[in-house]
Amino acid sequence: MEISSLSGHIRKLRKKSGLSLSELAKRANTSVPALCRYETGWERFEFYTLDKIASALGFSLHISFKSLDPASFSKNPSDVIKKIKRLFWDHRLKKSDLGKYPVWITERVIEYGNLDDVRILTNYFGKKVFLGHVSNCRFNSSKTKVFWEAILEKEGIECTKRPFRREAKNY
Repeated sequence: MEISSLSGHIRKLRKKSGLSLSELAKRANTSVPALCRYETGWERFEFYTLDKIASALGFSLHISFKSLDPASFSKNPSDVIKKIKRLFWDHRLKKSDLGKYPVWITERVIEYGNLDDVRILTNYFGKKVFLGHVSNCRFNSSKTKVFWEAILEKEGIECTKRPFRREAKNY
């Protein structure tokens, strides 16, 4: 369930129960501002608080994990291009670019894409090849660099490119 639909679901159940924010907050032993955040799409849910809200509404909280199906990500270059083309605002991406410029495409996806974009490329190239491309990337963001260096280290792959210099040297 998406966070926005969970928030909407909490609000819908509260209204269906005929409770105000303050009444539900009191029943759930939480604050009105916290409950308001939970109802308006706040992304930092705490399971303990969610459980208290569910109990106050007369429900129980169940959390489950759903596996990601790698088959749901296409290996067809046209499908890959359709899904990641929004990240290439300065260049019209073509199928041939996936073969000609894989490191550049990987750089753009890991700098500006989301988790699904990374999964799409990982599925298209294969995990080892994708990580090989990542190891050849130059990172614009220090956070992205640190994150991917940690991933590469865990996978036993050395980062082969040095980062861009952040500032010019004074001589």
